[in-house]
Amino acid sequence: MPELSDAIFSLQKERTRIFLAQNIEGFHRSASKDFDEEFCKEFLNTLIEERKRKEKIELDELKKPIVCEAQTFEESSCPDIEMSTDRGNIGHEVRSNLRSEARFKAEVEVRLKANEEAKAVEEGRKMEEERKMNERIALEEEMRLKKERWLVEEQTRHVQQEHKMNIKAEEQKCLQEVPAEDEKVETSVDVIKDKDDLNS
Repeated sequence: MPELSDAIFSLQKERTRIFLAQNIEGFHRSASKDFDEEFCKEFLNTLIEERKRKEKIELDELKKPIVCEAQTFEESSCPDIEMSTDRGNIGHEVRSNLRSEARFKAEVEVRLKANEEAKAVEEGRKMEEERKMNERIALEEEMRLKKERWLVEEQTRHVQQEHKMNIKAEEQKCLQEVPAEDEKVETSVDVIKDKDDLNS
């Protein structure tokens, strides 16, 4: 009877290990694709419920042979000891499975928390990069405006200088034309005087 209990215990332990390995692998695949906290919690709760349901079915199946074996050993001198040993092994297996699932759930919660912290750090880094980029853009825009202002001032100064030079040139031209007009007037006056002298 103890050999049967050990075999059942080993079988249950191996099934639990395979079940958890398969589900953890599936969980990691889904978590790496889209790590959603709500999805993970639902997945864990579903996983735990599914495992509890399977364990209940397995326990019910295991109890049947134990009850039958217990009935056959009732004629022997110690049936109570055998049944209590089997129950103890089954209870130990259930407690062990629950501890494993609780440990697995705690690990997942730690991963969730670490992922949230990593996301927060990444968002902070992105915000810092965006702030620096905005500062750089603002500085470049300020430099561009200063350059445009300087160009406008230079063009205005150049136009003003050209305007002053044009005015001076016009003044020089006018000043040169005035003496020529005075000379013509003097010449015509002299010619008129000469004619008058001749006539008299």
